[in-house]
Amino acid sequence: VCVIVVLANLLVMVAIFKNRRFHFPIYYLLGNMAAADLFAGLAYANLMLNTGPWTPTLTKQQWYIRGALIDITLTASV
Repeated sequence: VCVIVVLANLLVMVAIFKNRRFHFPIYYLLGNMAAADLFAGLAYANLMLNTGPWTPTLTKQQWYIRGALIDITLTASV
């Protein structure tokens, strides 16, 4: 699911960047929303890869960075 989210949002951002018909403020808003969703998808993929049997081996700093990354990106996405 994370791969689909990332690819779909990349497609939206590339379409807005390449197509001159989409160079209006409303499409920039859509591009910003797609970027926020893109970062949320990447953060969630990172969370999925860093969760599992090695979670207890994370340092305190890695634990907080992981939590902050997912909180910030999901908040921006919403």
